Amino acid sequence: MIRFVDLFKIKKPAFGLDISQFSLRAIELRKNFLGRLAVYSYAEEEVPAGVIQDDFISDSDKLGDFINKLMKNAKYHRISSKNVIISLPESQTYTKIISFPKMSENELKEAIIWQIEANIPFKIDEIYFDWKLVASFSDKEGEHFDVLISAAPKKIIDQYLTAVRKVGLVPVAIEPESFAISRCVLKNSFSKKTTLILDFGANHTDIIIHCGNTIRFATSILISGKRFTDIVAAKLKISFEEAEKMKKEGHDEIFKILDEPINELVSKIEDYVNFYKSSYVHHHLNNTDKFYKIILCGGGSNLKILPEKLQEKFRVPTVIANPWINILPAPQNELKDLIYNRSLSYVTALGLALRAVI
Repeated sequence: MIRFVDLFKIKKPAFGLDISQFSLRAIELRKNFLGRLAVYSYAEEEVPAGVIQDDFISDSDKLGDFINKLMKNAKYHRISSKNVIISLPESQTYTKIISFPKMSENELKEAIIWQIEANIPFKIDEIYFDWKLVASFSDKEGEHFDVLISAAPKKIIDQYLTAVRKVGLVPVAIEPESFAISRCVLKNSFSKKTTLILDFGANHTDIIIHCGNTIRFATSILISGKRFTDIVAAKLKISFEEAEKMKKEGHDEIFKILDEPINELVSKIEDYVNFYKSSYVHHHLNNTDKFYKIILCGGGSNLKILPEKLQEKFRVPTVIANPWINILPAPQNELKDLIYNRSLSYVTALGLALRAVI
């Protein structure tokens, strides 16, 4: 069976590397002398337009240069580990929970391949995929298994693997962004009740529905923080940098300009939530169609009006994530050099780094 790269085997130490269209972020975690997790290294580097386009790496040599620069300029310690865990953009992955009747392991493997071929728009030899059993249950129809299946095109994964290998790194694991995000923002990667996680980033917004110890649904939409900033810049006839500053400062004028785009974002999220409720709800789990909380993360989650809009639409508590919930002792939610608002952009990198140490 073709699997994601060493999905369950991590060589330690390893660092998490978040590769996105406009930036690179890296985190390495290690245990300190008290046995507690601590940030050993962290780094961030902007990626100019054209190096990565629509989640495809257009220039792996240039990307390699920026990865090298990132590692050399890391804070606290230079990143010296060659082992790296990387994420795949959610828009290029397919993640789904499928229920199967009780069967032998060999029968289950065959059934999973059949389901992949039936549900993913690629031939089986064009993808890497992996799966894991997340639950077993009984109902009036007999015993069943819930299986989490994740897949991505080989041409996408191979691009990312090639890019990091070119600079001498050893990719020891690769996973969808949604896995890393959930691991970071949920305590012990667990949600007792169904939780909606929204990662509002510079290039896209990831929509993740999580229940128990696993993701139930994940997708990505092309409404982003950068798009909002472009709208402000065009409306006010100012530079992108000025518009970004005004957006972060939360001027009332900005909220008026962004009212319609934010409503569009909320409407898109609602569409996918309704799709999940009609297609993915598992009746053996209690209230999987009802959210008890929305967690916001990503650099764009600092937009002050966004939690209010989401809470108004979905009528559930909406909170900004604590990216350090699995790392720092409560109630601490920032480092001296990596303040809270900025650390919201490190959620994916932190989730990848946690993979190496938990």
